[in-house]
Amino acid sequence: MIASFYFIRNDMYTYVESDKFIRKYQGRTYILYKEYLNKKVKLEFDMLEEYMSVGYETFVINPKLLYTKDKELYNFFEKGGLQNENV
Repeated sequence: MIASFYFIRNDMYTYVESDKFIRKYQGRTYILYKEYLNKKVKLEFDMLEEYMSVGYETFVINPKLLYTKDKELYNFFEKGGLQNENV
């Protein structure tokens, strides 16, 4: 994973870059960049806090774009992913 940083107020946080992301926000984590640099945290895919939200938004608004960029996530939503069976 290629990691970089973004700011919230005065703190630097880590985000991951990928060609399959719709926009940079999709790779956002809320892990402090200095913790990542000091190897206190190893970035894992499940740490991408906005991956699903941006993916779902794109699935609703422009499904062809999501299919082109991330077929696996598209297929997840197409098969009814994120359903709450308690509702």
